Amino acid sequence: MRPYRTEQLKDRNRLKDTYSIAEKCFVEINGVTMGMIIRSKNLSNPVMLFVHGGPGMPEYFLFEKYPTGLEDAFTVVYWDQRGAGLSYNRNIDKSTLSVDHYIEDVIAVTSFLQERKAAP
Repeated sequence: MRPYRTEQLKDRNRLKDTYSIAEKCFVEINGVTMGMIIRSKNLSNPVMLFVHGGPGMPEYFLFEKYPTGLEDAFTVVYWDQRGAGLSYNRNIDKSTLSVDHYIEDVIAVTSFLQERKAAP
């Protein structure tokens, strides 16, 4: 179950910001479907990958209630590590919940984001 929805970013007049992004997406990373929230006031901003302090509970839902302002300067990708939040799957092989796999996943997610940013 993946109920979380991200709110569209608004300009001063409370209209959808033309250059903004606010999306939830799922990507296969190292054989596991993983979820991420991507938010920015301007898609031309540099990408910042936010890795929550897990494994365990993601933190992005806190930033809507307690904004950090990161989305003003960056395209922030709130990625949920394998086994947590949007990347949770009750059938995940528990032996893959290891530091080595988390490191491999970070590298793969970073590569995915670089390719996505470079795509026209």
